[in-house]
Amino acid sequence: MAWKRREVFMAITGKGARTKNKGAESGEAAAERFVAGLKALPKAQRDAVVVRLAHDREIMKDLLDLSLIDSRRNETSRPLREYLKERRRP
Repeated sequence: MAWKRREVFMAITGKGARTKNKGAESGEAAAERFVAGLKALPKAQRDAVVVRLAHDREIMKDLLDLSLIDSRRNETSRPLREYLKERRRP
């Protein structure tokens, strides 16, 4: 079902939506709303948003950092001293 412009606006901004808690929303809730609004856009508009995000250096650095963190999430940790000792070796 295609969303109308107003519904997309409401999904992204949360304006016009009834909420139980009128205080500040969590970052997770804002992210869910943003993704829902992005998915609701027609493909050409969605692609335009993604291209703009890709051209923003800070956003791309953040995405790469988050991707690296996620890919290494299940690795075992090791003591910092061990890591530093390994780095000092020529």
